[in-house]
Amino acid sequence: MAAARSRCRGTVEGRCQMTGRRLFVGVFSLCALFSFGTTENPDAEVSFQTAVSLARRGSMAIGGTKAGRAMVRAAETGSLGSLVNGKDGRWYGWFPPGHAVLGVPAVWAGDLVDRLVPSLEAALNRGEPHFGVPREDQTARFLFALLPALATAACAVLL
Repeated sequence: MAAARSRCRGTVEGRCQMTGRRLFVGVFSLCALFSFGTTENPDAEVSFQTAVSLARRGSMAIGGTKAGRAMVRAAETGSLGSLVNGKDGRWYGWFPPGHAVLGVPAVWAGDLVDRLVPSLEAALNRGEPHFGVPREDQTARFLFALLPALATAACAVLL
């Protein structure tokens, strides 16, 4: 197998594949290094809460977590304009669903990591309240925050 790899590296195709991989890893690492590592503003939190709702309940409606319920309370009082009240009485993010749909695997992966390493979840969930509630789902938030870095690295390779 190593001989096959060394033969491939000598070809133009092999060099292009290696360059693409290195470019992807380099751009992703650079972007991840400067990433917030969490939702950095209320709009990003709306997208994250939509992804959480899709991943755990199969619904686009926000409100299944402490932070989600706090966002709904803020929207009901008019202090958060990123949510709209649906005809069914539930609250939804007014953003297109693409970012949230792409974030569903990040939520699943974060939930899996939290189940496998509970001490990591406890350590990450300490910190300042977000929308007036204690932090939760920080592993999933961290992975969700890396989606733009993944997209940027993929675009760099394609270009």
